Amino acid sequence: MNEKKVRNSNIEILRIVAMLFIVLSHYSVHNGIMEYSLPIGANRLFLNMLVLGNIGVILFVLISGYYLIDSDTFSLKKLLKFVFQVWFYSFAIYVIGCLSGLIEFSWRELFINCLPIITKRYWFATCYIVIYIFHPFINKFLKSLSKKEYQLFLMVSLILFSLIPTFLSDTANFYGNELVQFILFYSIGAYLKKYGFNYLNKKKNNYLLIISSLALALSVTIINLLSIKIPAFGIYADQFYERYSIVAIIFSISLFMHFIFCKPFHNRIINTTASTMFGVYLI
Repeated sequence: MNEKKVRNSNIEILRIVAMLFIVLSHYSVHNGIMEYSLPIGANRLFLNMLVLGNIGVILFVLISGYYLIDSDTFSLKKLLKFVFQVWFYSFAIYVIGCLSGLIEFSWRELFINCLPIITKRYWFATCYIVIYIFHPFINKFLKSLSKKEYQLFLMVSLILFSLIPTFLSDTANFYGNELVQFILFYSIGAYLKKYGFNYLNKKKNNYLLIISSLALALSVTIINLLSIKIPAFGIYADQFYERYSIVAIIFSISLFMHFIFCKPFHNRIINTTASTMFGVYLI
């Protein structure tokens, strides 16, 4: 049976939510307002709390791990389709921008937009393509682990690449880059598909989702109000919204599990809309 026809529309709704998070984050980051120049108040707190793009990225890769763990074959057709989509949006948007006068033409930018994957024009797309190319090997490694070994692998990875960098932000780049983070998120999504989460039921997960949501919101409020400026910790109010943040990862997992716990259903309109979300990201 075609995998697309049996995809759980709950998860596809989550894919749409993840894109909404990214769009809101781009509004917050690229709106031209320097939030740290604003006085502490509702506007500043609101802008800080909209930095949800990293959580959207975590959700996207969790979903990929959840689906791709059952696919050990590499499809050149899918890869080329994905690469062409990235190239089309990158090149077309640049040309339209130059012709309309919104973008000043330069040979360097033309080169970058003609080779968007290699030049990391869209860093997410570059990382995702690398993950897709290597996913059969990643799957083989993950499936070779016993359940306890898999849990130990995730625990050690979370400590090194999430827990420590969360509270010692200057070490984030030392412990890992975007690709390492993607492998971690992919592995978590794959684990949830393979083993589920025996420690959680729907009720407990909802509590975890509420607690982690409050932790994200309160972290912005408290850091802003106290004006924390500890060099090792970082000076930004959205510290816990970073991709490596253990709080952001816990929130993303609990949100993901919330949609998993919902009764599965299939809706063609929802699934078709979700399939266009990557194009929305590129635009």
